[in-house]
Amino acid sequence: MSYWSVVESVLNDHGIQQDWMTQHPALKLGRQTGRLRCRDYESLLLMALQAFGQALGVEAGLRGYPTKHGPLGVAFMSCATLADAMQLGMRYHPTRMPYYDMQLHTSPNAPADWIWVDVHERLHVDGLEQFGKLSALVEIATLIRTLAPVPRDQLHLYFTMAEPDFFHRYQDRLPPCTFGWPVDRLAIHIDALSARLPSANAEALKEACAQCDAEWVRLGLAGTWRERVLSHLQDPTLAPRTIEQMAARLCTSERTLKRQLQKEGCTFKSLQDAARLRAANSMLSDRALAIADIAQRIGFDDPAHFTRAYKRWTGEAPSAVRAALFEQQSPGLRTLASHAN
Repeated sequence: MSYWSVVESVLNDHGIQQDWMTQHPALKLGRQTGRLRCRDYESLLLMALQAFGQALGVEAGLRGYPTKHGPLGVAFMSCATLADAMQLGMRYHPTRMPYYDMQLHTSPNAPADWIWVDVHERLHVDGLEQFGKLSALVEIATLIRTLAPVPRDQLHLYFTMAEPDFFHRYQDRLPPCTFGWPVDRLAIHIDALSARLPSANAEALKEACAQCDAEWVRLGLAGTWRERVLSHLQDPTLAPRTIEQMAARLCTSERTLKRQLQKEGCTFKSLQDAARLRAANSMLSDRALAIADIAQRIGFDDPAHFTRAYKRWTGEAPSAVRAALFEQQSPGLRTLASHAN
């Protein structure tokens, strides 16, 4: 919700107050929980762009202060130098910017006194391409200049898009910008990286990083790709059912997820089958659950499909396995169960 509140503040400051801003169900829920689902955030942004125009990307980026990013923003402010803050951002940005990959690097073909932050689209959303690139790069530049007194000419923004008609209105508020570049990029002069942050605090940094690490684990971003997928398959009732849904949950593309799992010698289907079998075996020991209930709980809409899958996994039908488990009980337990039934 902190991300949407920035967009909402732009709309309000420009006198754009429409019914959907107060009546939208996702916003009502978001104000109660403090969170918006990505799909709801996307639909709200599309409506906001219709009301305001593509300049919304620059406006939102110019308001991208550290406080917008919660514990990560506190961590930024608590770093000793801008270089430390940049490295921290590269580490934790997947928890806050699921739509983009960022790469911090230098190039032998570039002047030695500049480094680059390249921004690549990870998840594509039709209609949000220009907004995303403008807001992401402008926001990074805004964060840098908020954290430390970096001169304007020590930053340079590059965009793959053509220069928008409205952009001249913002030139005095932004670093130099170049359009029609091969990659979306922020260039930072090496002198800026040594800038010391006036808000540095080692203890606050330690605490904020602990919270960022907890968020990293909660989102399933820790460990190998196999471990990350398995962490989201532990509860079959909540687990993504397709690799497309799992890729979205992990803030990556389906293609990347397939490639990474192949490198680790597994597939999404094999991990999903293993998780479903484990959950099914646990539920089969509970006679209060019908086979159809178990099938639904682990992600099968049709009990017959579950039975065929279970036979493929184990060579036996789930009803036969359940019967065998029940036969292993003591005579006293069987008698008690029969009276209960």
